[in-house]
Amino acid sequence: MNSAGRLSRVANGHHSGPLSHCFSATRTHSAQAWEQDVTEADLRPGNLPILPSPGKNFDINMATFVKSTMEMKWLPPADKPEFAFIGHSNVGKSSLINLLSRLDMARVSNKPGRTKTLNHFLIDRKWYMVDCPGYGYAKVSRDERLKWHDLTKAYFEERTSLAQVLLLIDAGHAPQAIDVECAAWLAENKVAFSLVYTKTDVHHPGLDAPAHNIAAFNNAVATVSGVSPPYFPTSATTGHGREPLLKYLAQLKHAFKIPLVFH
Repeated sequence: MNSAGRLSRVANGHHSGPLSHCFSATRTHSAQAWEQDVTEADLRPGNLPILPSPGKNFDINMATFVKSTMEMKWLPPADKPEFAFIGHSNVGKSSLINLLSRLDMARVSNKPGRTKTLNHFLIDRKWYMVDCPGYGYAKVSRDERLKWHDLTKAYFEERTSLAQVLLLIDAGHAPQAIDVECAAWLAENKVAFSLVYTKTDVHHPGLDAPAHNIAAFNNAVATVSGVSPPYFPTSATTGHGREPLLKYLAQLKHAFKIPLVFH
């Protein structure tokens, strides 16, 4: 059974859309919560690979906005490792970027869908954070949505300096099929990615606790894609998870080698 078929088994209702739905505005059903014995003590990183030491200077000292891009040909030179942040609209992407940098680099808005370009931030003159347009936001024109998502897909598939995609998931809610599809698309297209759970301090009344939602999403991704990516629970409000995630980025940066391109 392919991944789209497996997804229909973990989502409520019937779902038969392609895995590229994570780059469209199609609304999908929520995935069922998995019955797991989990507690708040489980809000720690998991599935971590063996990587080089992050060193002592893993923290961010300086960040500079470089440019916003709507076409691949206008991206900065591919000469430094890049870490792309993407997630469902209103997942808290800008808040996470600002938490990591301790600077107001990314604009935080109460209106989802603000990010419409690939935004490059140069970190300590050595690597980039890339703020990507969110997916799943319907209040823009169809042509505009398709333009953002074509750019994001091309960036993920073609950018030689892309070290890792950080897929952000709202831990305050049960798994959403559109997020599971996005993880499956990344896995199927062999794009290196990790999961970053946001809003782990938020427990909505009547809903499962964040730790339960994290376990449910991890299981859904493994079921659909056959992979268990590294994951990091975080909270922009409390600062939870900042240091482990920064250390992980430093480790990836040390391990990543940009392919040589001869013209």
